[in-house]
Amino acid sequence: RRAREVADAGRALKEANEKLEILYARSQELDRLKTQFFSNVSHELRTPLSLILGPAERLLAESDLAAGDPVRRDLEVILRNARVLLSHVNDLLDSAKVEAAKLDLSYAELDMAHLVRLVANSFETLAVDRAVHFLVLAPEGEIPVEVDPGRVQQVLLNLLSNAFKFTPAEGTVRIEMCDVPGRDAVRIEVADSGPGIAVDQRDEVFERFNQLETPGTRKMGGTGLGLDIARELVLLHGGYIEVDEAPEGGALFAVELPLRAPAGAEVRP
Repeated sequence: RRAREVADAGRALKEANEKLEILYARSQELDRLKTQFFSNVSHELRTPLSLILGPAERLLAESDLAAGDPVRRDLEVILRNARVLLSHVNDLLDSAKVEAAKLDLSYAELDMAHLVRLVANSFETLAVDRAVHFLVLAPEGEIPVEVDPGRVQQVLLNLLSNAFKFTPAEGTVRIEMCDVPGRDAVRIEVADSGPGIAVDQRDEVFERFNQLETPGTRKMGGTGLGLDIARELVLLHGGYIEVDEAPEGGALFAVELPLRAPAGAEVRP
């Protein structure tokens, strides 16, 4: 009798293991299909968005419309919103790449202070439209770093977009950078005077598809991917990102990136 019970238990355990293996294989296939879906949708959306952005940019560049002209402002609104949508599409595509471990970095040597000012310039019109005080604090001297320019730009765009999204009129958004003595690194802070993030929610903001459920932020929208992508890109560079309370009363996101690429990495001049 004892031997029969042991044999029955062994068969039950084997059947349970087989079911688990089937479920695991199905979950892997679902993950693959989800990643493929995100990738396909992102590619399909990028083409019509490019056809909107290209002509709108040319119209704005070639027109002699004054700064306050209604047509010019309409073109600026089209461009700004198309770029926001393109950013969301890129986040979906990058999220799929991260999940599939196919997101690579292309290192180049550049001046980080110049890159910060370049990214900040693209938010000047938005700051005026939203009546937000926008402070850009970057050293005038060159700070050479070896990073992926496009990916670091994406991190800064996501952080600044997030800051402007939660900052009310007459509020303040600040981006500041400096080198980190003794650690061969550069530090970039993006702070806002919005509602801030509670201490027990600060780890959640970096979770994929997560949107903090608070009365002040529920209506803001977004994909919930920007901060997750920003974190992944910073980690790929060997840096780190953290969130804290800003002196302005809102949220402060701090990014630290090493000055040099990993040993053996190809760096474009």
